[in-house]
Amino acid sequence: MQRDELLMLGGERVEVVVDFSRYAVGQSVVLENTGALPTERPEVLRFDIDRRSADNSEVPARLSTLPPVPGGTVERDFELRTFPAMTINGVSYDPDRVDVATTVGSSEIWTIRNVEAPPAAPPDFHLYHSFHTHLTYFRVLERNGRPAGVQDSGLKDTVCLGPGETVKIAMTWGPYTGQYLYHCHQLGHSSGGQMGRIDINPA
Repeated sequence: MQRDELLMLGGERVEVVVDFSRYAVGQSVVLENTGALPTERPEVLRFDIDRRSADNSEVPARLSTLPPVPGGTVERDFELRTFPAMTINGVSYDPDRVDVATTVGSSEIWTIRNVEAPPAAPPDFHLYHSFHTHLTYFRVLERNGRPAGVQDSGLKDTVCLGPGETVKIAMTWGPYTGQYLYHCHQLGHSSGGQMGRIDINPA
């Protein structure tokens, strides 16, 4: 699929093939963050075209084969708030509190909501959230009640939620036991307490 813009937040990754053939030697192409705040620089990366060369690359017809979508036996709800504090389900992170306890091999469906900030929210504040789970990948089932689209396809461990959006994901926990985290991958949000602990116990 050809795109001239991608919506990505902290922790998200994509594979992109860029065709520079239309640019002349000596030109530059700048990748920009169009969502940068007034206090942030929008420039991310600059490509300098310095020579012509043959292109022997090839994009395969099929990039990968995805495993079946997990059928969750447990459903959980998570609500991300920005104001008056950075919280998930009304609480800030406490490393001694177990927010989710589950077992290796169990499949779950999570519904994550980004509660829209009040009108009094500062205009220069990031209101998007980048929900991330440790240990395993998940599949996005729905966004705002509709089937997942191209942006949400494939195996993911991070998903973007705009103000007021709801996303439903499915995952199977494993292969390891231990203490792990789920959190917003925007640094200011996670360090502000928007994080929870999940304990993966033996089956």
